[in-house]
Amino acid sequence: MRGNGFTESQITKIRRQVESGTDVADLARECGVRTATIYTWRSKHSGLKVNQAERPREFEKTKRKQIVAESTSDIRTLKLITSRKW
Repeated sequence: MRGNGFTESQITKIRRQVESGTDVADLARECGVRTATIYTWRSKHSGLKVNQAERPREFEKTKRKQIVAESTSDIRTLKLITSRKW
C-alpha cells in the first residue's frame, strides 16, 4: 500500500490551518492533495495532538520487531532440530 507522503506532524499542521478558518480548497491546492483527503484527515485525526497521532505508528513498529524476533528464534530452533541425526 502506498503512503501519502505526509508525516503526522504535517497532517496535524494542515488540520490546524483548516480549523483556524483557511479555505479547504485553497489549502488543498497549496499542499497538492485533494479536498477529500483533507476531510479524511480531519475525521481520522480529529482531536489528536502530534505526539498522540504518532503513537500508533510507533506501536506498529515495535510490534513488527517483536514478531520478527520471535519468528527468528523459531526458525533457529527448527534448524537445530532438523540438523541433528536421530
